[in-house]
Amino acid sequence: MTAFLERTQKLRQHIEALIRRDAIKRSLTVDDHALRRRVDDYYLPMFSWTTEVVEAAQKKQGDAKHCVCIGLSCPQGGGKTTASMYMQEALALMGKKCAVMSLDDVYWKYEQQVALAKANPGNPLLQYRGNPGTMDIPLLMDLVYECKSSTGEIALPRYDKSQHNGRGDRAPLSDWDRKQGPLDVLLIEGWCMGSTMLAPS
Repeated sequence: MTAFLERTQKLRQHIEALIRRDAIKRSLTVDDHALRRRVDDYYLPMFSWTTEVVEAAQKKQGDAKHCVCIGLSCPQGGGKTTASMYMQEALALMGKKCAVMSLDDVYWKYEQQVALAKANPGNPLLQYRGNPGTMDIPLLMDLVYECKSSTGEIALPRYDKSQHNGRGDRAPLSDWDRKQGPLDVLLIEGWCMGSTMLAPS
């Protein structure tokens, strides 16, 4: 119990420091009470759940430990990107090697987006990126497999939303993030994680 409390306090201090750091960058004032509530009611429970999942999965794997893939779903503007980055730093503090990516990073390339829209003129959900059907799922699954198995350098795709007058395009390979495997955790954040399609009827 003492070790758990010490770890929790260490995490609390670390996450609070991250939030204050980001507030300074944005010239924002931090409300101490709101900060404590945000950390204790949101970030710490999320981290506790994540570490339990990771440790249980790695214990089950035994010596053949593989990267644990966790999806974080939240509506746009709900703070999932910020939470994922804090989680990455908190996991690093606990000795876990973590990579973070967004579903946004696997949108189809611009040419594929245009072709998809033209092939489905009656479907407004496929005219622009963002909705299910506009992501390159094979690319995502290849990346998940690589993160679970690779001990070398792993390239994480990135997407540039400023390209083609805001229509966006996948960033060139030279701009992708790099992580050295093996990884302990891959966090994938998106607004429609776990969503299933409706029946055609």
